Amino acid sequence: MAMRMLTIFVALIVCGMFFPGLARGEDLSSDQGLDVRFDDVLIGEEKTIPLTITNQSSESTFTLILLLNMDAACEFTYTGPNLVSGFAPGDTLDVQVAFKPSAVGVCNAVLQIQYFGSGGLVEINFTGNGIEEVSETFIEIGGFDTGVLDRPMDEHSDSTLGEMIGECEATAYTCGQLLQCVSRLTWKLRKQKSITSKEMHQLRKGALRAEIRKIVKARKTSVRSTGGRFRYGWRHSHH
Repeated sequence: MAMRMLTIFVALIVCGMFFPGLARGEDLSSDQGLDVRFDDVLIGEEKTIPLTITNQSSESTFTLILLLNMDAACEFTYTGPNLVSGFAPGDTLDVQVAFKPSAVGVCNAVLQIQYFGSGGLVEINFTGNGIEEVSETFIEIGGFDTGVLDRPMDEHSDSTLGEMIGECEATAYTCGQLLQCVSRLTWKLRKQKSITSKEMHQLRKGALRAEIRKIVKARKTSVRSTGGRFRYGWRHSHH
C-alpha cells in the first residue's frame, strides 16, 4: 500500500481575487490524480490556477520532475521548474498553470509530477473551454428601446428579429402601417414559438409609441405651417 507523501493544494484565482470556497487540498500518493476545471474562458483572455506542492513525508527527500502535456492546438502554459532536487520533508513548491484559448472548444492538459525517492507519479488533469464573447443588442423601434434581444429567428436564414422589424419600419409610409406590420409579424413568430408573449407585447408597444411620436410630429409640423392653427386632422390608415 502506497504511503501518501505529497499534498497538492489548488487555489483558484480570478481577476486577482482569491476565493477560499473554491480552494482545496488533497493528499496524493502514487498513481492518483486530481481533476481541475478552468470552466469557460473568453478567447484571448487568460485564467490562471496556482498549485502548491508539499512534501508531507516525515523522512523522505524527493527529486521532482514536472511536465505539462496538452492536446494539439490547446493553449496551456506551465510556470515553474521542470526539475527539483532535494525536495525535503515540509518543503513546498509553488507553480501555476494558465489557460488562454485561441479558439472555441474544450481543451485538456495534464501536469505530470513524478517524484523519486520512494517513487510515484501524480497527474493533475486540467480542462478548459474557450468561448466567444457574445454582444447583446436590443431592438429599437422609432428610437424606443423595446428591451427585446435581437437574435437570429431561423437556423436556415441569416435574418434576425431586428432586421425583420426594420423591414416593417422601412415599408411603413402612413400612420398605422408600422403597428399593423409589427403586430402581424410578432403574432406569426409567437405562433412559431420564436418569441415569447412578453416579447410580442414589448415589440408592439414599441411600434405603438413610434406611431404616437409620428402623429405628434406631424401635428406640430401642421400647426407651424398654418401659423398656429391646426387645420388638418390625422387619421390612422387601416389599409
